[in-house]
Amino acid sequence: MNRHPNAGRRLPRFELLEPRQLMAGDNMAFPLSQVEGRGDEVQSALHAQGRQMEFLDRGVVAVRRTASQAYVGWRMLGTDPADVAFNLYRSAGSGAPVKLNAAPLVQTTDFIDGGANFAVENEYFIRPIIAGVELASGGAFTLAANAAVQQFLSVPLDVPPSGTTPLGDGYTYSANDLSVGDLDGDGEYEYIVKWDPSNSRDNSQSGYTGNVYVDAYQSDGTRLWRIDLGVNIRAGAHYTQLIVY
Repeated sequence: MNRHPNAGRRLPRFELLEPRQLMAGDNMAFPLSQVEGRGDEVQSALHAQGRQMEFLDRGVVAVRRTASQAYVGWRMLGTDPADVAFNLYRSAGSGAPVKLNAAPLVQTTDFIDGGANFAVENEYFIRPIIAGVELASGGAFTLAANAAVQQFLSVPLDVPPSGTTPLGDGYTYSANDLSVGDLDGDGEYEYIVKWDPSNSRDNSQSGYTGNVYVDAYQSDGTRLWRIDLGVNIRAGAHYTQLIVY
């Protein structure tokens, strides 16, 4: 019978932080000796402290759904009351904003605009209504003049340069896994993209692979940073999964 390499060894013990006075939005910490075997109590304390949430704006987006219609969508926040409503406005070119809905929107967080002039740019913005009061705009999106009819938004990416292995085999890069997160605290999601080389391999296969890169982009294609994982990180489907939180 094979013996586990850690058998008989005393493994490190990782202690959590000492308790302290907690402020709203803080993470809760306990010494390990106080939480062992007391999972239900700890969960109750965490729930009482409230959820930890991202600060996000309304995430307004618009696409040209058909030749004569625009689709506009936005985000309902976790802090919104159950009876929140919305007014949607459009500003065409440099014109004054026009409210598009006849009554406050309460059923969904989207709208089909059939009256836009697509020869000029159209800015859409949302104003939430809470307790009967219309609040300030929670974000805007500009649909470019003569926008193409398509059901998606494009984000330009900066493809890493091709490379050559020590054996002389060439390879190129394609976008692979992607996740999102607000990296700069402005309330908008950024895109975190992993680049895989064309010679990536399963861990059952031998051979060289190109370096793996991880990029961060804003929605307009601005690259915030690039991380080169180096020659010691092999490229393949079972490597370098990423999580953004």
